[in-house]
Amino acid sequence: NISLQTDPNLGRVQITPAYDLICTFLYKDESMALKMDGRDKQFKRKNFLHFGQRYDLQEKAIHTMLDRLLTQFEKNSHLLCDIPNLTKKEKSKISNMAKTRIQHLR
Repeated sequence: NISLQTDPNLGRVQITPAYDLICTFLYKDESMALKMDGRDKQFKRKNFLHFGQRYDLQEKAIHTMLDRLLTQFEKNSHLLCDIPNLTKKEKSKISNMAKTRIQHLR
């Protein structure tokens, strides 16, 4: 889930902090909240390519956006383990999930 907010200091719209991205993962639910082309888990780069191309997006633009998102996610994925009250096992599980999803999207 993502939401948008207006930052009054910067005068721009931005994505809100992550607040509801992985809570179900800890309960063995790996599916996403919304389906894309009938899928709700195990997305790979090719899934996004096919989806974007169907709407006439250039392949290069799709790769560029995925690469930018992945770069930002990799840079900040350590923050997932800063979620309060997670056990060591849950932190490990989340870290492994993040690594796997990054590999699938590379």
